[in-house]
Amino acid sequence: MAVRSGWSWGRALWLRTFLLVFIGTVSSAQAPNPSSAQAPAQTGVPEKTDSRPRADTIYIHANVYTGVTSNTGFISILREEAMAVRGDRLQAVGKTADVMKLKGPETQVIDLDGHFVMPGFNDAHLHLADTGMQKLSVDLTGVKTLDEFRARVRAAAETAKPGEWILGTGWDETMWPIPTLPSRWDLDEASEEHPVFLDRVDGHLAWPIRRR
Repeated sequence: MAVRSGWSWGRALWLRTFLLVFIGTVSSAQAPNPSSAQAPAQTGVPEKTDSRPRADTIYIHANVYTGVTSNTGFISILREEAMAVRGDRLQAVGKTADVMKLKGPETQVIDLDGHFVMPGFNDAHLHLADTGMQKLSVDLTGVKTLDEFRARVRAAAETAKPGEWILGTGWDETMWPIPTLPSRWDLDEASEEHPVFLDRVDGHLAWPIRRR
């Protein structure tokens, strides 16, 4: 077989080897790096952490009455399943997954096993007219003895006009050394010239003086 001038079998073999090595090098350079492919992208945004104080106690699996009306056509009150307490305050009420974010290493977790939970009753109303009348009458709230009771009535009688009614309220015989309901004779000596009518603290009983 004839070979072109200037070429030999040795040179042809050397060229073939060079081409194979060159192609392999290029292929390796273009192949993805497994370590770089697995590394997460760096966004430059720090991961958010919950900086709220940790709860002292967390109650889960509860039936918590919230007092919040639901947004449905039925009149119903929303219930929640967990609540967190810190000190003497409710820190959070809601879903277990959200409330448990407040759990710390010292947090006590109590399973209520579906029991009902509701806020304590706080009745802070007043009867405006009665309150005004009370300020205009003898205040017997907190009187601890029958003698103290008589002294307050006597003081009111000394400043009252002749024949004027002496009205009062707030007495509670259960606070006295002898917790016995009084009679009109116990009061006669405190006001001899005035009619007297004194309501008990609950408004269900009254203590009158006999009419002159």
